Amino acid sequence: MTQVLDRDGQRQALLRHLTAPYFAPAGLDVWTEAIDRCVREGLEILGGRERADLMGDFALPLTATVGAHVFGLPPAHAPHMMELAGRLFGHEDAQTPGIRAARREFGVLVEEALREKAELPADDVIGALVRARHGGAISGRELREQAAGLLIGASGTTAIRLAYGAALLLRHPQTLGRVPARDLVPVLEELLGPRLTAPSAVGAPLARRVAAAALPALFARFPGMRLVGELTDIVWRGAIGDRRPVAVRVLLDVRA
Repeated sequence: MTQVLDRDGQRQALLRHLTAPYFAPAGLDVWTEAIDRCVREGLEILGGRERADLMGDFALPLTATVGAHVFGLPPAHAPHMMELAGRLFGHEDAQTPGIRAARREFGVLVEEALREKAELPADDVIGALVRARHGGAISGRELREQAAGLLIGASGTTAIRLAYGAALLLRHPQTLGRVPARDLVPVLEELLGPRLTAPSAVGAPLARRVAAAALPALFARFPGMRLVGELTDIVWRGAIGDRRPVAVRVLLDVRA
């Protein structure tokens, strides 16, 4: 049993090593302009509303558009793939017909994305996994599972930090008012605690980078934003270690 566990651990280390450069600071710097543009577009969609769900209306769509760039998804399928990834991470029961259908569709789209990347190589996350497969470093099954796992995991990790992180900051206005924008994410991680900010979590570096761009912009755009209810009113779903808020409802400052 120990040998099996050690071998599995070695394979996981290899898979992480293949994609780690794309989530390192230098790797994410390449996407700074794209992330900022995605944030601006996401805030424009919220503009003019009186109410919003920061999870469904902002965090998950923003994660989808950013993820499409970073992972190198085919433009024709990227929005729907990331939408499905967000849904598979979401609060619906995994055994419902809708989720089972979404899982099948997501698997088909991942296969198509991998085939397209094999035909048109690129220096991105999916491209790195495809090159590793062609070089014999990983199996076809590992290629498919790692690609799908990264898409789903990164979607959830980033969305939670954005939506629930904003809720926490709204309940700590004294912190929000005195902390410079550049220091907002480190302060937020203290509020979130280690369970939601584990550096080893899939997509954690991307989540920090997106939060650093999105949260200051969100509060600047809607300075009068208020949380609907209390933090304890937010409903969480999922298993231990994979819990996420169903919705984070806010009143927006439509005068901003």
